[in-house]
Amino acid sequence: MIQLSFNVIVKTVAFILGKVIALVTIPLVSNALGIELYGKYNHLITIAGYGLVFINWGFLAKGIREIGSNNKNSIDVVHEIISTRVVLWLVSTIILVIITIAVYQNIEAVVLILLALTANLGQALNLDFYFYAKKNTIIPSIARLIGQILFLILLLFFVESSEDIYYLFFFLIIFQFSETVINYSFSKGMLSISSLSVNLKKSFYVIRSNFHLGFGAKTSFLTFSIPIPYFYSNEVLGAYMIAYKVFLLMTGIFSIGALVLSPFVVKYLQEKNKKLIKILSYSLLTFLIVGFIGGSVIF
Repeated sequence: MIQLSFNVIVKTVAFILGKVIALVTIPLVSNALGIELYGKYNHLITIAGYGLVFINWGFLAKGIREIGSNNKNSIDVVHEIISTRVVLWLVSTIILVIITIAVYQNIEAVVLILLALTANLGQALNLDFYFYAKKNTIIPSIARLIGQILFLILLLFFVESSEDIYYLFFFLIIFQFSETVINYSFSKGMLSISSLSVNLKKSFYVIRSNFHLGFGAKTSFLTFSIPIPYFYSNEVLGAYMIAYKVFLLMTGIFSIGALVLSPFVVKYLQEKNKKLIKILSYSLLTFLIVGFIGGSVIF
């Protein structure tokens, strides 16, 4: 239980610091871009976010479950997940570019969405699930935090006006890939890029077998996406997204418990330790209640 408590503390501290950084970036970006362009920025980020829904469709839970259970070779699990994610990234990129062209009908929006979708590739290659399965919250938490700090520093020095919006999207790529590279560096050769295979048939088999787990993961980790209110103006959308970021605080608190406790749940289910499973279940419920109350108060 010492390791469990330590993991909760590390993840909680990293989460709080990350949210503080995220809240600092909101006024910086909105002031630099102006409310209308900030609305467009969030609009495009949200469109790109739908690609992440597919890329993350239960693969975090799948990785934690299969690596944590030790029933499969960890390297095989990692390559299967990353290869499938890359295929999903390619498919979602094509679809979302077409949607962006239909909605905006201008080249600037297409270029910006391509930059945002390139950042999604960094997420597709991320090995965070491997560390969570190994009960190591330090590496992925610090990697995420370093990426956020780097993004904030670049934002402070280079994004000053609406003309710098391309820099902003490019910095998103740096943010995402810096996190991925750090996780990769500490994975002890767990992922070999040259061994990845873009096999559509195999990937869709993995997706099909993981489909129901994806629904469960969206509930367990509270990683929901939101509908984009196209009927609102960019000004209203900008304010709408600010409120949504506050809502993320609520879901984030619960996700701390879900990410930290999941590998322990897998372990004790294998050992059929009903007492500890019950304790972990109540712990998850506590995170949910705290998240709901905390997010509601802040909102």
